[in-house]
Amino acid sequence: MKKLFALILTVCLLASMSVTAFAANTTGGSTEVSFNVDPTYTVTIPATVELQKIEDNGTVTYENDYTLTAQAGVRLKKGEYIEVTVASEFKMTTAEGATLDYTITAENATIATGGVVAEFATDKAEQTATIHIAANDPDYAGEYKDTVTFTIAVKDAPVTTINFTIGEDTYQAEEGMTWAQWIESAYNNGGFYSANESVYWGEGFWFILCNYGKTPSDDDYYVNAADVIQANTDYVRVELSEG
Repeated sequence: MKKLFALILTVCLLASMSVTAFAANTTGGSTEVSFNVDPTYTVTIPATVELQKIEDNGTVTYENDYTLTAQAGVRLKKGEYIEVTVASEFKMTTAEGATLDYTITAENATIATGGVVAEFATDKAEQTATIHIAANDPDYAGEYKDTVTFTIAVKDAPVTTINFTIGEDTYQAEEGMTWAQWIESAYNNGGFYSANESVYWGEGFWFILCNYGKTPSDDDYYVNAADVIQANTDYVRVELSEG
């Protein structure tokens, strides 16, 4: 009975020593948290559209609107959008060989083959785009038909650049870019880098960027890293000390 008790006591001591050693070797760590959201969108294009006869002061045309719909819940990567283009010879024919030209108009502009008729962005709500199809009064009777091909593609949004000045030097940035983003971008060709949220280094000295025409008493006198760079704006730099 005594031997059994001693064996049990030994096992308990070993377990206790193991836990203590594990705790002593723990110095911390990090955990990566992530998840993925796949792009998703549905664009609906009506299979048919029938032009309606319109009489206006003795002039006859055949016209109708054609609606493209991006269903609610379009989700794309940042900087992307959906582009819808058309391809057509814009000529309807009958079974007997009669032909009739027609036009497609979007945003009050006549569209050529390959032209853009709609653009959709990331949005939780439904989006629509309306195009207008029109033809003159034909010479011959018959059923006039043609096929319009729509192409839907995800595109990168074009980059819009702006100009601004620091002192007497002009620089460029992308529209909506913050100072922190600009400092790390290829647009920064002045050798600037950030020391903290408002102090910068460049051309041999530390300085603070300020809005031109402002005084230290103004709330927006100092320019911070999170501020968006404004187009066609003059910025000044106040030197702090020699580098």
